[in-house]
Amino acid sequence: MPKKTLIAIISATLVVVSTLILLLTLKNCSRPEEQQVLINQYEGYEERVIKDGESLFAILLSYNIPNKNVILLTNAMAEHIDMSGFKPGQVLHLIVDSEAKMITDFYYTENEIVRHRLTLEGEKYNYQLLKEPYERKYTYIKATVTAGGTFLIALEKAGINKSVRQKIANVLESQISTGGVQPGAWIEVLLDDKIYKGKQLPYSEPIYVAFHGVSLKDSEAFWYDDGDATSAFNGMYNIKGEALASNAVRYPLNNIRVTSPFGKRLHPISGTWKMHNGIDYAGKTGTPVFSVTSGKVISAGVEGGYGKVVRIQHPGGMETQYAHLSKIYVKRGQAVTKGKTIGAVGSTGYSTGPHLHFGVKKNGRWVNPKTNLKMIGAYKLTGDKLKVFQQQQNTIKLQVEEAKKETELNQEKR
Repeated sequence: MPKKTLIAIISATLVVVSTLILLLTLKNCSRPEEQQVLINQYEGYEERVIKDGESLFAILLSYNIPNKNVILLTNAMAEHIDMSGFKPGQVLHLIVDSEAKMITDFYYTENEIVRHRLTLEGEKYNYQLLKEPYERKYTYIKATVTAGGTFLIALEKAGINKSVRQKIANVLESQISTGGVQPGAWIEVLLDDKIYKGKQLPYSEPIYVAFHGVSLKDSEAFWYDDGDATSAFNGMYNIKGEALASNAVRYPLNNIRVTSPFGKRLHPISGTWKMHNGIDYAGKTGTPVFSVTSGKVISAGVEGGYGKVVRIQHPGGMETQYAHLSKIYVKRGQAVTKGKTIGAVGSTGYSTGPHLHFGVKKNGRWVNPKTNLKMIGAYKLTGDKLKVFQQQQNTIKLQVEEAKKETELNQEKR
């Protein structure tokens, strides 16, 4: 082979090899915005998984943080976070300044798509709500009651998880006598699902539930969205706008956000551990406070550290307490019905700021309102809320038809 030809072949080969190396290099060194770099976003943070029986206060104090500094952080949390939502298995990440004895950065992972962050700047904490993008999907499900079966069994066979099927069963049982349900009756459900990274999260919400009976009258229920996640009006209603899953109980406020749950806590004023015999709800001064159900006012006046208080006696040995009020609108001996405005949110007595302390006594003993009083939203929608609900019913019906067609098409393909 001539020398010139050999040199040309070698040169061409080197060019090809160099080009391949360059292409591979470019492929592995793409622009920064295209790189999939795995970075530990919590590097340098303490990680703490909440265990059974652990309180948030106890966890924070375990880092040798003084009570007053723990209270500073938890008060900042309470401005934005439902403090009753901390559960075993949830993860906290924090940075502790051991010299200043302060938590300077705090992450609370509520679930896969929601995180809360508080960072110390000067003497105050700044709050950030961090939400991961997720997809919403509407799923249509049909479940049939078989011989000897129940709503729950039918829903389980349809593949609905435990927490969601209990929500659906509560709605059905609010409208129908379960003893009269016969085999062959069927249920339609539209679920609002959340999809994150291709995985369905277990936080589905039924927005439509319909019952079609053999002998019982058909019924429908629709989700009402009041436009505010904290609104006590959010929930399932029948077509007339009457709230379901409750007999005669509502929340004491129209907007609900827990700032301090029932149980032992660091007192926000004394800084010592004390039993908190109620639930504190956030609220602005002057916000109306309602009787949660019918009863008789047994006291209405000033009670030491509770400030201005209304107490109501209800049937069955139950008593409710509404404390730190700015105004009282009822008198001792007065009969009240559910939803009666009995006062206004305030900060009287021993209080760090305007809020409602809501307590429940059962047979003379303080009990947890969350587990001893079945509280739901307003009894009946009226006025503008009812008009909005009627529009939402029409939208949900269209969503049901679309999801139903999609389900039928998928079944035909199988």
